Amino acid sequence: MIKGVNKNVVVIKNLKNDIFEEVIFILKPERKKPRKSVIMREVRKIIENETDIAVLEDRIKKLRK
Repeated sequence: MIKGVNKNVVVIKNLKNDIFEEVIFILKPERKKPRKSVIMREVRKIIENETDIAVLEDRIKKLRK
């Protein structure tokens, strides 16, 4: 049996990037849908945070092994 799940997501396409086709962010269910400006501010924070990038790089390396 398949259970239905509804999630609010933000999909960023047309990245003009050689590696990524699109990026998907899944919003926390306990938050009501924020305004676009709030979402974009948070996306920029995540992308610019070197710690998060280092974690992503480690995960990518593990996937390649």
